[in-house]
Amino acid sequence: MDKVHYIDTPRGAFIRKDNPNIQLNFNAIAQGYTSDVIADYFLSKQISNFIVEVGESWSFMGEIRSRTSLGESVSITLAEA
Repeated sequence: MDKVHYIDTPRGAFIRKDNPNIQLNFNAIAQGYTSDVIADYFLSKQISNFIVEVGESWSFMGEIRSRTSLGESVSITLAEA
């Protein structure tokens, strides 16, 4: 990070890159934020079983119940949102 600098001036804040080949990608922040907003919306509507995936960001809550091919009951509790 010594090649990327945050500069605060009276005209505003800037990011300066010493190397023009450096690329900054804020996409992961947007995906995580979007996933959190959708999860919060579901929770506000009392929706308690959900999985949200936006890009590579996940939010999840609830319980998944299923049966295996042998008829065994399987329950997975999800709690991250």
